[in-house]
Amino acid sequence: MSDSILRTKSKEFAKNVVFLCRTLKQKGVETSVGANIHEAQISMKRNMRKAVRILF
Repeated sequence: MSDSILRTKSKEFAKNVVFLCRTLKQKGVETSVGANIHEAQISMKRNMRKAVRILF
């Protein structure tokens, strides 16, 4: 049984997304998701330092 056109196109799209992500990672390009995670981590560290100063 052959795949439907939708299934074939979906698989091809998914493969292209994976290749794009690999290429961006190799070139050192940071995606907005990665940037958002990085900013959130920095913010959490700052907030923790402030909380420690207030408590002690």
